[in-house]
Amino acid sequence: MRGGRRSVVNGVPDCFALRSPAPFRGTVHLAELGQAQAVTDDGRHWRVQVRARVRPAPGRPLSDRRRVVVCGLWTERGGLAPVPLPPMVDAADIAREAAPLLDALPAAAGRLPFAPRDRFELWLLDGRGRLPLVLLASAVSGPGEVPRFPRWEPLGPLEAGFASEAAQHPRASLPPAERLRRLVKAEAGPAPAAQWFERLPGGGGRARAESPAVAVLAGRHLAPDQFPEALLREAWPEAGEAGRLVADYLAWRAPALLTLHGLGEATRSRLEQAACRQPQEVARLHRLYPAVVDAGALRAARVQAMMQARP
Repeated sequence: MRGGRRSVVNGVPDCFALRSPAPFRGTVHLAELGQAQAVTDDGRHWRVQVRARVRPAPGRPLSDRRRVVVCGLWTERGGLAPVPLPPMVDAADIAREAAPLLDALPAAAGRLPFAPRDRFELWLLDGRGRLPLVLLASAVSGPGEVPRFPRWEPLGPLEAGFASEAAQHPRASLPPAERLRRLVKAEAGPAPAAQWFERLPGGGGRARAESPAVAVLAGRHLAPDQFPEALLREAWPEAGEAGRLVADYLAWRAPALLTLHGLGEATRSRLEQAACRQPQEVARLHRLYPAVVDAGALRAARVQAMMQARP
């Protein structure tokens, strides 16, 4: 439960969005009410969980100690599909805690996408000007820890990778994702450092002092254009192979990147064109897009996804 529990008195859930960086795979949207929370990463399927009271031992009364328990999966068409509960909780108690949120969830889902709340950002810095290179983490209530040896991975554990024309060179024996990881590592320099920034209403950011490695830079203000829109720097000193590799990676991530708030129109347009090459992902994520430049192209991609899904 990340956003602070809202009283059930008014029956209106607290709704907000968070990013899933390092590597970025989209945004998660949350609705919280009382001790219950619903989470979705596609706008259709919601995981409903409750901070439930638990029994200290079988057969004993419920205590005031709580743990987060998933109680079901919700869709607007099918409602809540319950899942088996652990024995230390009480099903009736969980149903009572979840009921106000389940009543409010259809209206909340109709307001997607929610506004982002994770305004604190941890960036890996480049080794030259100590400027943001790639986003590592984000937070709601304040900066978290700074890793002693920060590093960035382009792929999640179950992701197969992406194709890149930059990797077709005869010397490019490594997979594109590994080449990109090494590229970012080299750009971060021999002594990589990360720094937390608080993003400000105008788009700029104020540096925080949590990282000893860059303590001398604490309090500095960076302009909006010094933070990469797509969360990974696109302008590289060697614009050829490196630039192509980064461009191909961001094109592969385009359907998820379109869930970001604050993208400029030119960037969003470019990402929409790339995303349409992955119609199934556009169909899965389009409910979470806060803005659209070419509605016709995205609609055509969704139609294509429907046709591909037919037996």
